[in-house]
Formats: sequence, structure tokens, C-alpha cells
Amino acid sequence: MSAEMSPKPARGAVTAGSATLRRPRAVSWKRHWWVPVARIGIIGGFLLLWEIASGRWIEPFLISSPSRILSAIIASFQSGDLVTHTWITFQEIGIGFPMGALAGIAVGYAFGRSQILAEIFEPIIIALNGIPRTALAPLFIVWLGIGIWSKVGVVFLLTFFLNFFNTYAGMRQMDQEYIDL
Repeated sequence: MSAEMSPKPARGAVTAGSATLRRPRAVSWKRHWWVPVARIGIIGGFLLLWEIASGRWIEPFLISSPSRILSAIIASFQSGDLVTHTWITFQEIGIGFPMGALAGIAVGYAFGRSQILAEIFEPIIIALNGIPRTALAPLFIVWLGIGIWSKVGVVFLLTFFLNFFNTYAGMRQMDQEYIDL
């Protein structure tokens, strides 16, 4: 009498049809203690090399040292300048982000609803998106001045394109019956 023997899955294994999948073993912290130590060592080594390079191999005019940067941050924080400038940056983001998000969503929605509008303006939007943001920042300063509005314009631009392309792609991939609702 011959009996067919079917392989039994190992203890703790999950079976899916004919394939047997094993659960990964819990990795012991003791086994990989060196991973965080290596990460800290790499970052520390980079900072040490940077400190040595600035002033010795590279002119201090071209690159500052980490110790001088840290002391400037501490001095700026103690004088209150860092808090003031951070607050102004949050104001610029607070104005530019909602404006860019709403405009990007509205234009993306309009392009998704109107194929004619999309065919006319899509190449223009894609060309504008291809312009490097670092090239547009000086233009915004010339057009809008050195004040808050040039920074709001840059934030608007960054936010607009992200929201536009996501909304437009979402509208194009959606079934027409859902759009018509």
C-alpha cells in the first residue's frame, strides 16, 4: 500500500496555494548593533573631513566649516533673528501654498473636464514646468520686488505644478461617468 505524502509546511509558515511562504525571522538587535554605529560613524566622519577640508584644502571663502556654521546658528538663535526669519518664512509659505494648491487643483480640474482646453494649454504648462525653479527665482525678484511677494510667488509656482499635474492625471484616469455626476 503506497501512500502519497504531501509536504507539511514548517511551523510558522503561511501557505498560499501550492507555495509555502515563510515568515521572516525577527532580527535580533544584538546581531545588528553595528548598523546605527556605522551610520553615526559615517556622518561623523563626513563632518570631520569637512571640518579639516575647510581652511586647509579648500579656501574658507568658498566653504565654511561645520563648527562655524553651528556657532552662527547658535548666535542667530540667541539674538532672536532665527525665530524672526523663520516666522516670516512660515508667513510666505502660508500665503503661497494655499494659493498655489487651489489654483493647481482648479486648473487641473478644468483641464480634466475640457479636452479642448487641455489640448490648447497642456504644451504651454509642460514647457513652463520645465523651466528650472532656480532660474525663475531671480525673475520673481525683478517682477515682484525683494519683499514677501517674490517668495510667495516661488512657493505658489512650486505648489501649483504639483497640484495641477496630480489633479489633471486623476481626472484623466477617472471614468467619464464619474466625472459627469
